[in-house]
Amino acid sequence: MLEALRGFFENIIIDVLPGDVILQYVDQYFIQQSELNQVLMVVGMGVLSLLGIISVIKGILKKTAGLIKFILLLAIAYYVVVVVLNIDVLGMIFG
Repeated sequence: MLEALRGFFENIIIDVLPGDVILQYVDQYFIQQSELNQVLMVVGMGVLSLLGIISVIKGILKKTAGLIKFILLLAIAYYVVVVVLNIDVLGMIFG
């Protein structure tokens, strides 16, 4: 187990490995673990993936919220100018 891990890191640091060799080392390391460690690794990767997805969704919602605030600001400005002040902006531009 330790030999596979040491060989993996030696080859990563010393040589540039193709992707299939890296996957082979990771596969060997995973198979050499106990069942409990294998389950914990899979659950840990699932949790990290879930946290990544939540982070992406949070970023998208932040951008969308900013856009919605901008549109609401334009709508309020339109309401104040056209409805409250009774100014025909389109008539002034195209008229």
